[in-house]
Amino acid sequence: MFDRFATFGLDLAVTEFDIHTEDEDLQARYLHDFLHVAFSHPAVTQILMWGFWEGEIYKQERALYLADWSPKPSGTMFEALVLNECRTRAQGLSSDLGENRTSGFQGTYRIEVSHGETERTVETSLGREGRTVKVELNPSS
Repeated sequence: MFDRFATFGLDLAVTEFDIHTEDEDLQARYLHDFLHVAFSHPAVTQILMWGFWEGEIYKQERALYLADWSPKPSGTMFEALVLNECRTRAQGLSSDLGENRTSGFQGTYRIEVSHGETERTVETSLGREGRTVKVELNPSS
């Protein structure tokens, strides 16, 4: 479905997303799969979920968190995706040419480069089109 609407050349937004089921394990698995598909599609730029807390949702079974703010299985899944799995953390050594290539999610990045005692940190952002970042180090001899 995302591919179909992406043919219009506009950004796509998932809005008012929730999952109606009383099966909490199914809700967590569906949330995982749906967010992965949406988050990885290049045309999707935002995902908006309504009513994630049982205390303020019109159908409580759709909530990610119980009234006491303890997470349901879907809340635990959401936290794992947003705080860990769908974040880019990469490290590595550069090649003999001083290059290091990696892929990442769209967003803002802090890149830390070091050689011996010399360190440099730059901030950049990664969009759909990709990005090449050049960080120059002039290590002391």
